[in-house]
Amino acid sequence: MSLLGNVTERVVGAVMNIAKPEEIGRLDTKLSVAIREKEVLHKDWQKWWKFYDGQQSDDLEFEDWQRQDYSVINFIKARTLHNLPVLLSADPDWFVVAGKRDQDDFALELQTGLQGLRERIHLNRELGIVYIDALINGTGALKVWWDQFEGPLDEAGNSLGEVAVDWIDPFTVYPDPDARKFKNCEYIAVCHKYSPALVQRLYPNADMSRLKRGVRYPTKEVDIRGAASESDLIEVWEVWYDFGQTMCVYSGAQFLVEPMESPVPSKKYPFHFFPINPQGRFLWGESEIKDLIDLQLAINLANLRIATHSRSGGNSPWVTNDAKFEGSNEPGATLLVHGDAWARREPPVPLPPYFFDHEQALKYDFDMISGTHNVMVGKREKGIQAGVAIQLLQQAGMSRLSLPIENWGEVHAEIGQQVLDLMGKYYREDRSISVVRDKETTTQTIEPRMFGDTVMTGTGPVQIPYEYRVITQPSGDLPISQAARAEYVIQLASMQLLPGSMAVEQLRLPNSERLIAELKQIEMSERQLAILQLQMQIAQIAGPQGMGQGPSLEDVASQLAEILDDEQMQMVAAIRDSIQSGQELTEEQMAFVQGLPPDLQELINIYVSTELE
Repeated sequence: MSLLGNVTERVVGAVMNIAKPEEIGRLDTKLSVAIREKEVLHKDWQKWWKFYDGQQSDDLEFEDWQRQDYSVINFIKARTLHNLPVLLSADPDWFVVAGKRDQDDFALELQTGLQGLRERIHLNRELGIVYIDALINGTGALKVWWDQFEGPLDEAGNSLGEVAVDWIDPFTVYPDPDARKFKNCEYIAVCHKYSPALVQRLYPNADMSRLKRGVRYPTKEVDIRGAASESDLIEVWEVWYDFGQTMCVYSGAQFLVEPMESPVPSKKYPFHFFPINPQGRFLWGESEIKDLIDLQLAINLANLRIATHSRSGGNSPWVTNDAKFEGSNEPGATLLVHGDAWARREPPVPLPPYFFDHEQALKYDFDMISGTHNVMVGKREKGIQAGVAIQLLQQAGMSRLSLPIENWGEVHAEIGQQVLDLMGKYYREDRSISVVRDKETTTQTIEPRMFGDTVMTGTGPVQIPYEYRVITQPSGDLPISQAARAEYVIQLASMQLLPGSMAVEQLRLPNSERLIAELKQIEMSERQLAILQLQMQIAQIAGPQGMGQGPSLEDVASQLAEILDDEQMQMVAAIRDSIQSGQELTEEQMAFVQGLPPDLQELINIYVSTELE
C-alpha cells in the first residue's frame, strides 16, 4: 500500500466536476511522454540489476564444457554491500526546533517521539533498500504517507492510523522529464501493482470490471514473479500534478480517487529521492556500478580461461608406444601396459605468467574505479605499515561517499518534517511511543495540544498550529567509517583534546546516555575545582602584596560568575540577602550550598563575609 490512507472513498475534499474518461485520457497523454523518455533508462537499470544479482553471462555464447567452467566472483555485489553500512551509519538524527521559546519543551518531547517512531516504522530497513537502489540505479526513492490500517485501535476495534515511510521502486516512478530537479517536476506519477483483493480493500466502491488488469511497465520483480502472475495484477496509477498541489488515483477507465487538493499538509510531493551522483543536465543520478560492468565481465572471462587451462592441464592425455594400451583419465583408473612398452602423461602447457599479471591489473582497475581498496575490506596494503598511512587510505576510500551523504542530509530533514506534519494533522488523541534509552524502555506521550492551540470561533473550534522545524546535523569532513571515526576519537581523547563525555558521544555507543550524563557531571566538577584552586592561589598571592588585605568584593564576585551560571548566581545573591537580613536559610538554599564542592562553598563564604564587612 502506498496511497495516503485518508485518500479513499471516505475522503472529504473538493472534488472536481469533470468528465472522468476525458480527464483520465488527458493524464495518460501527459504520462506517455514520461514513459517514453524512461524506457531507455529501464533497459540500463535491468542490465545493472542482472549483474548485481550474478546473472553476468546472458550475452555470452558458450559451449557446454565452457559453461561448466564459467563462474562469477561478484565484485559488483560485494562492493555495493560494502558501501551500504557506511551510508546507513551516516544517517542523521532528527532535531525539532520550536518557533517560539515557550514551546521548547514540546519540541523536545516531539523530538523524542520522532526517534521512537523512527524505530517503530523500521525506517533503517526502508533506507537500506533505498540506498541499494541509489548505488545501482543512481537514485532511490521513499514516500511519506498516512496509513489508515496501522496504529493503535480505538474502542470499536478500528485502526487509528499511523505515519508510514516506505520504499518506492524507482522503476515505477515517472516524473516530469522536462524537469532538472524532482521538486520542480510539474507532475510525478507512480504505477502500482495491486492484487484485486488489495484494490477492494483500499477502494471498496471501485468497479472491478473497469480496472486495468496486467502491468505494462517493468519493475525489478518482473523476472521473479513471471509473466503469468503479472497478468493477474491490477495497474493503478497514482498521479500528483500542479507541482504537488493536486493528486488523483485511477485505473483503466475509472477514478479510484478523483482529482482533489493534496492531502499532504505542506502541499509538497510526498516522494523523496536519494541521487547518489546528481547531474545538472539529467533528472536521475548516475549509477555507481555503470562503469564497472565491463571490468566485471573481463574478470569473469579471465577466470574462465584459467579454469579452462586447469581442466585441460590437470587431465592431460597419455602418450604410449603400446598398441594395446588400456587406460583412461578417470581418477584411480588402472593402466595396462604390455611387455616392454611404456606410457607417460603429456606434461601440461604452463599458463603464461603475464596472464596472472593481466588478471591483477583488471582487479586493480576495478578497485580504482570503484574506490574499494584492500584497506577498505580489512586487508593491509603491501608495503604500508604506518597507522597514519592506513588512515589516509581509509579516508580516501570513504571520501567518495561524502558528497551524497552531505546532500542527503537535507532530504532526511524534509522526510522528518513531513512525518511531523502528518503527526500534527492526524494525531487526534494521545499516542504513546516507546523509546529505548540506557537499556531501559521509556514511553513518550505525544498529545494533540503539542501541535497547536484550539480557539473557539463562530463556526466551532479551530486549531492554530505551532511552528516546528525539523533539522539534521551536518556531516563533518572527517572519515565517515565507524572504525576510522573511533580511532580518531580515541586518539583525541588520549591526548586530552576531547572530553570523555564527548568521546563517548562521538563513538555512538549503544545506550550511553547515562554514562555521558555522569561524565559531564564529573567534568563539570573537575573544571570548577581547577578554576577555584587557581583563583584561590591568586588570592593568596595577592593578599601579602595588598598589605594583608584579602580579595575585594568585585574579585570574588567575578570569580563566582566564571564558575556558576546565572541561575546559581541568583541563588547565591538570595543567600547573601537572607544572611544580611538575619533570616534562616531555606531548605532549597541549604541543599544548594551542600551540593557544591568544599572549595566553592568556601569561596561563597568569602563573598558573603566580604559583603557584610
